[in-house]
Amino acid sequence: MSAWLRELARLRAVRTEAVVVTVLSVRGSTPREAGAKMIVTAHGIHGSIGGGRLEFDVIALARTMLGTTEQSRVHRFVLGAVLGQCCGGLAELFFEPVTPRSAWVDELLRDDRVPEPCVLVRPLQHDGQQMLVVRPNGTQGSVGDAVLDAAALQTAGTMLAAPHPQIASTAQLVFEPLGLGIPTVLLFGAGHVGRAVVRTLDGVSARIRWIDSRREQFPQAIPENVAVCCTGDLLDEVQAAPPGSDFLVMTHSHVLDFELAVRILERGDFGYFGLIGSKTKRRSFESRFAQRGIAADRIARMCCPIGIAGITSKNPAAVAIAVAAQLLRAQEQARSATEVHVGNERGGVRV
Repeated sequence: MSAWLRELARLRAVRTEAVVVTVLSVRGSTPREAGAKMIVTAHGIHGSIGGGRLEFDVIALARTMLGTTEQSRVHRFVLGAVLGQCCGGLAELFFEPVTPRSAWVDELLRDDRVPEPCVLVRPLQHDGQQMLVVRPNGTQGSVGDAVLDAAALQTAGTMLAAPHPQIASTAQLVFEPLGLGIPTVLLFGAGHVGRAVVRTLDGVSARIRWIDSRREQFPQAIPENVAVCCTGDLLDEVQAAPPGSDFLVMTHSHVLDFELAVRILERGDFGYFGLIGSKTKRRSFESRFAQRGIAADRIARMCCPIGIAGITSKNPAAVAIAVAAQLLRAQEQARSATEVHVGNERGGVRV
């Protein structure tokens, strides 16, 4: 379950009303990306849509909606002199009061599960009742109009098939992918650098599978986006990874690093592959890869030494920052390369 849904579940369990604020779209320079969320209650907030005067005003506006019968609505904010922010961009924010009538929330929280992957569709103005959940194996609900339902199903179907769908809207509907396009990262190694990488990626939108044969190496506190796998069959984990997965290899053994690298390169369908080590280690491995019949262009896709250029510190925390930056940059490039648009009356929905 995503962090914002977990927080909504907690608030509803104690019967606390809230307003969910979502960045619906952005133009120009803005402090947060489309899809970012903040939950506002009378006495607290969860998450952030950018900070500064923008967030201060958004919190105040959201709190005026608490305890009222107001429906959801969209507000535009120009990030200029009036807000005391020099970004210069424009952000559309979607305000949704969450009350006992909010059926879309109940559907997502039913049986303590999240219907992932799915596309959640609801009108830009709704009272919490109208919503359509579109999954690969079926749909539930309605946005309140048969013609709109048919159009929504078509757009949602395109989003389900897209590699990296983003939140999108038309003049009447908002389409929000849940559990779609989230990258899978396999991290091999729970040593000093592996642990530092996990800490650095805490809260990042990624499913991290952390793999090592030494159970004692894993810390007690594990971030929510991390699943620990203690196994002696590390090579099998490479084969079982979904297509397009990202790989980080930093085990305690050069022999194991090499065999993992061979399996990853032989697959060829990886997104990002980073191998910890020096230029000397890379040259040694490249020679042996060639002996295994691995093509040079595939070897060239391996990042080793790992991490963005210019950071020379060997401190595990510094290495982790360099690695995380390189990984996130690769994921952003992959998303940009696979964006598609769906035509509609506003000139196109980016998914």
